[in-house]
Amino acid sequence: MKKRKTIKADAENKKSLFLLIGLTVSLAMTLFFLELKSYEGGPADLGRVDFQDDDEIAIITNRTPPPPPPPPPPGNPPCHEIDDLEDGFCVKHIAETEVPSSITVSIIYKQDPTLGRSKSNHDFKDINCAPDGCDVEEIPSSGRLQFKLTNLVSNFSCKLTNFNTDLELEVVTRASRDQS
Repeated sequence: MKKRKTIKADAENKKSLFLLIGLTVSLAMTLFFLELKSYEGGPADLGRVDFQDDDEIAIITNRTPPPPPPPPPPGNPPCHEIDDLEDGFCVKHIAETEVPSSITVSIIYKQDPTLGRSKSNHDFKDINCAPDGCDVEEIPSSGRLQFKLTNLVSNFSCKLTNFNTDLELEVVTRASRDQS
């Protein structure tokens, strides 16, 4: 087959030239529209300026502090107190308070990490217990001495002595009342 087009009429040779012309025209149009300015009212409005300085506007806020939380509901007043003795402590009834049905007492030695003592029951082996107006039931547990004071009468007391005075005691008590 014969080619009917001439080399001068072939557009493939001029493809890069057309690309450069298109990019040049689009760049020229972009620069023209960026420099173009428009005015709403024309040149007559240039002398009048409405300027509001945001720095001079004072924002007034009335923040009221939130109300304090309501006080907690009154709990049951303590019915017993713990008095320190020379080598122990005493759990005794506070006069004019309700006698609980039982009191659970947990005792542990506050350990000094430098001593490296073990938390075992041998720390509590020679403890003297002198109940007055109550019965004592020991609760088996490891690392602490736990017992329950039951059959409590008014003005009860329970003295526990002969603790190791080199270590500090931590005593936690919990009173149980009958739900009747």
